[in-house]
Amino acid sequence: MVDKEKNEIISFLSKAPSNLTVDDLDDFCSLANHYASNTPQSFRKEFYSCLFSETDRSFSQKAYSIYQALCLPVFVQELLQANQLGGTAGVRYFIVDCRPAEQYNSKHLYTAFHLDANLLLEDPKEFAGTVDALFATQRHAIDAGSAAAGEHLCFIGSGHEEEDKYVRMVVAYFLRRNTKYVSIASGGYEILAKAIEDPSMLIQPQQSKISTAVQDSLSLGSTLKHNIVEKLPVINTQTTSLINMISSAVKTKSIEVKDKVKDYITHTSSADSSNSIPKHVSKQDKVSKLYRQNQPSVFSLDEEEDDDGTTSSSRQHGTSELVDIESWFLRSDLLYKYECEHFDENDKTHPSLLLVSSTHLYILRKLLEHKTMANLVARRPLNIISKITSKKNFPEIITFRYAANQIEEEEQEKAVKSNMKNNKTKIPIDCDKVYIPDAGDAIKNIKILIMKALNLFEISNENC
Repeated sequence: MVDKEKNEIISFLSKAPSNLTVDDLDDFCSLANHYASNTPQSFRKEFYSCLFSETDRSFSQKAYSIYQALCLPVFVQELLQANQLGGTAGVRYFIVDCRPAEQYNSKHLYTAFHLDANLLLEDPKEFAGTVDALFATQRHAIDAGSAAAGEHLCFIGSGHEEEDKYVRMVVAYFLRRNTKYVSIASGGYEILAKAIEDPSMLIQPQQSKISTAVQDSLSLGSTLKHNIVEKLPVINTQTTSLINMISSAVKTKSIEVKDKVKDYITHTSSADSSNSIPKHVSKQDKVSKLYRQNQPSVFSLDEEEDDDGTTSSSRQHGTSELVDIESWFLRSDLLYKYECEHFDENDKTHPSLLLVSSTHLYILRKLLEHKTMANLVARRPLNIISKITSKKNFPEIITFRYAANQIEEEEQEKAVKSNMKNNKTKIPIDCDKVYIPDAGDAIKNIKILIMKALNLFEISNENC
């Protein structure tokens, strides 16, 4: 019927009931009841007259909104009612909160899964990984009979037109994937928050507990003695907190990092074009420094006798994000994961996880009071890693250094050398320092991914 003209389809549908016999009536009524019970009440209450009333079909603004919509809207009252009643009867919704990460972190519905709409444009690969986690979470919730379970995906925005245009792009993405049962919450989160009478249905992260957990983390000495990796517990899908734990899995990419990479590429490109002077290689020259004159991004792996002048320092650490560990393990773009100890700005260590995708390096700092949760303290593009160093005495202690641009990196190196000579206070450098028991395998894999990110494999083949 897809290729048929409109008049032919109307004629076919109008004549279809005439082919029914008396024996078909029971099946026909059962089928009609099935579709009626699986149709959101909002559709019938709001749009029934538009579809079946002669007067409203031509003049109603509601009818016009149907013609313009990607999918039909659902009243927030129906969403709340469906989740509160539970059970399997009627329409059940899996609510997907598409607001920006900072709004979701501020307050959200306790059963909502977070999918940042901005990721669709900023990082499509990370967005696809989050979508995979969304479907996996939905299946877990349905199998467990959770209050958050539902086959109908209902997307909810902030309620502001400027932000919700990205939500409609997300809806279109799912429709292109031929996803069944797609709807959008009418009025967005703004109307939803007003309709909620029970404050416990809205969740706000408790930052005080998070900071306490960070302060009580283990020291490096005790970690070396107790180096047995504890198996991560499985998410308890029997509780309604399932989606709340998983929904924070992937947040929006930091705008600061994005600008940082742009500045790095711009500055190094202009510097190379103006200061490129041919020179011969001498024994005293470091190979990494020579390649730096011709490449916008630099990666080197060095051993340092003493890097005590370097401590972990990053703007990202101050704005950590609460995420669920298991949902990150379900991401399709995740390639490697390693148990580690992360050093903070005060050289205190915290039990953490080092996760690596084809484009990014992530550090998840575990929470002692929540075994399945962690703080995302670092999200680093691989192509801004300028140097990886290790201590000779402790080769398992690895430092990842990042460079916004070549000038800034050289100034940092001069400052560190000057500081070490004068024995003054430590100079903070944008870096991450970790203790990895399996450091050799980890660095080998990360090095290969960095070379791919910088296209150094192609350069190496050309030189050969």
